[in-house]
Amino acid sequence: MGEMRISGPELYLDNGVEFLSDHLYLATVDHLPLHPQPGRNVVIVVVGEGAKLAHCREKCCLIIIREKVDFFAVNRYICRLFDQYYEFSSIPSGTAMPVILPLPFVSGIG
Repeated sequence: MGEMRISGPELYLDNGVEFLSDHLYLATVDHLPLHPQPGRNVVIVVVGEGAKLAHCREKCCLIIIREKVDFFAVNRYICRLFDQYYEFSSIPSGTAMPVILPLPFVSGIG
């Protein structure tokens, strides 16, 4: 298994326009800046949709959760994914891998 380069997740709560390279952020569309300045390899998971996303789409990897969901439940789920990655990366090759379950609270991710 390759080395993970993205650190995360980080909650984005109106901290400015700069997004650090190799980071994953979780934000609501209402809290995103109008003109974000993401570094390289930035991933932003956004809850909600809006005009602000047009600029983000051109500058970084954007994962949009269109449905109304619990922001902190999404954060917990992403943290679990990262925890599973680190757990899996320590399993010797040839060992059966556990299955990652689908998002339990989202049916429409775009």
